[in-house]
Amino acid sequence: MGVPAVREGRNDILVDGRKISGLAQYTLGSHICTHGSLLYNTDLEILTGVLIANYEKLHPKGISSIRSRVTNIKPYMDKACTVNEFMVRLKKIMLNDTEFVMYELTDEELKEINSIYFEKYANKSWNLKM
Repeated sequence: MGVPAVREGRNDILVDGRKISGLAQYTLGSHICTHGSLLYNTDLEILTGVLIANYEKLHPKGISSIRSRVTNIKPYMDKACTVNEFMVRLKKIMLNDTEFVMYELTDEELKEINSIYFEKYANKSWNLKM
């Protein structure tokens, strides 16, 4: 897609030395929480406000702030596109141009997902038992 991205370390993808993607994982006992990001057209000012910076980790690398460490993919694209168009292009590349069909969840499936979410994952007692 024209983005001069490079992999750095175990879990980052950079463009011009700034992060466009990261991956993190936390485990405690039998619980695992995994998070991944891909910054396409993110409001970086809002991102800066919600992230908690580990300045002891950033300072030795010469990084003054979270904001100076991240960037968006969109300005580096060979062809400007919307977020949805980007996701379609990315999926196609990841699937090696194999045709794919988007699965749309039914109302019943969405209802079941919401039920599980509210009964388990949004429940403080489940989240805090770690």
